[in-house]
Amino acid sequence: MTLDTTVEVTGRRLLDDSSRPDPVESDELLRRIAEQAATVELSQLALEGSALDVLLDRAVILLARNLDVEFANVVQLLSGGDLLVRTCIDLSPDLVPTAHMAGGVAPEVSDALASAGPVVFDDIRCHPRSSGAGFLADHGVVSGMTVRIGASTAPFGLLGAYSTSARRFTPDEVQFLTAMANIVSISIRRARVESELRESEERFRAYLEAAPDATVIVDSAGRIVLVNEQTERVFGYRRDELVGLPVETLLPERLRGVHVRDRAGYVAAPRCRRMGAGLELLARHRDGSEFPVDVSLSPLPAEAGPGVCAAVRDVTERRQAEDARRRLRDFRRQQALEMNDNVVQGLAVASYALDAGDPDGARTSLRHTLDTARQMIGALLVEEPQAAVAPGDLVRARPAAVPCDAALESAAEMRTGDAVRVVLADDTRAVRTLLRIALETKMGFEVVGEATNGQEAIDICREQKPDVVLLDLAMPVVDGLEAIPRIRQASPDTRIVVLSGYGDPQMSNHATRLGADTYIEKGADLDIVAAQLRQLCGR
Repeated sequence: MTLDTTVEVTGRRLLDDSSRPDPVESDELLRRIAEQAATVELSQLALEGSALDVLLDRAVILLARNLDVEFANVVQLLSGGDLLVRTCIDLSPDLVPTAHMAGGVAPEVSDALASAGPVVFDDIRCHPRSSGAGFLADHGVVSGMTVRIGASTAPFGLLGAYSTSARRFTPDEVQFLTAMANIVSISIRRARVESELRESEERFRAYLEAAPDATVIVDSAGRIVLVNEQTERVFGYRRDELVGLPVETLLPERLRGVHVRDRAGYVAAPRCRRMGAGLELLARHRDGSEFPVDVSLSPLPAEAGPGVCAAVRDVTERRQAEDARRRLRDFRRQQALEMNDNVVQGLAVASYALDAGDPDGARTSLRHTLDTARQMIGALLVEEPQAAVAPGDLVRARPAAVPCDAALESAAEMRTGDAVRVVLADDTRAVRTLLRIALETKMGFEVVGEATNGQEAIDICREQKPDVVLLDLAMPVVDGLEAIPRIRQASPDTRIVVLSGYGDPQMSNHATRLGADTYIEKGADLDIVAAQLRQLCGR
């Protein structure tokens, strides 16, 4: 072999030796690839939103497998300060994992909760604060490392990897443990945030559903994104029909163009305010009908994105009540004017006629005023013919206040011996007194009792059994309509004569149906009244 040949062969051998991979470097490369694959796998589980227990179980398996340790675990910090083994893998078949570690935590483990980084110990027996007891000693742990999961202000717990033989963990292995803990920490934090968001959304929806008004959430483009149940009731749509539609769907067609313009102006400068203050706002039901509404607007919080919350209240009943009050006010004003023109003026004429010594003129004026007053009462009663007066509707809060001269009362003591026995039931004292004087002194009747309300009339008739009772309708406690059948039951032979200021024929028919024998309007000539009473009693 020549020298050149020797050099060529030797050089080729040297070249072949240098291109051959170093076994140590190759193993290190494979280990790093495996660790990267493990972090990718755990990250993928976290991104998929896997359950926390699944994520923790996989983390300790990957940790033990890639670090080639016998024992790995996740320890959760409880609210009381104790530590709970949340999940662990123990490759030593002779050892039983400990589930709860209260009071038995090794210092080198608890130190990791306060440490900014991982805590690594090559030999636990050489740790300055090692007690030789606790769960690490129970598992025969000699070397290990542990790192906090989560921030120091609110840590979730610890992630650890432990070996039963003495070994020195490399910086790359410590970094791998830290990376796995960071993935778990991020996943836990995201799960907490998602849970808080779900709870916040559930609270918001609960508040939304509890709102008394129809509540419509609209995005910046004017599309409906959320409504509550009250919206379905007010507008007649199902919520799935409304979501995605322009909010102008809930308005009459003639108003939609204007609302689009106004909505754009509100989005440009949103603030809490009433919509269309001072204007009459209208909304549109699904069936096409329109109804008045009040609308309050408020911008959504910044974190919810641009949009508007509209609270819509159907004010149909309120508007109807306002219209009714306005009509009632106008009606009362009109009635006051008619009372002045037709009653007060007539009474004033009668008063002037008496002062002038013209009793016939006064009587004529009073008759005309009575007729006019009855017509007014009749007009009031037929305003709503469907609302018939029922027994009890005419109960007065207090007796009618009409003055009576004391001199007239003394004449009431004059009575005849054999006469028709009469009970007077009227809450107006003057009416009772004048009727007593006229009936006893001029017409030969005997008044055996006076009642100021319907209940007294019933009681007196039950006790006295009179021939006839003159019964007013509008009285306190029990009105005349309610008293008629009860008097008929208490004293069947007593004739019941209604003497009332209500001149409406419907009132007369109503009283007769309840059991009255006849109906006489107040102000009628007393001679005619007396004749009717005698005829009823067969005298």
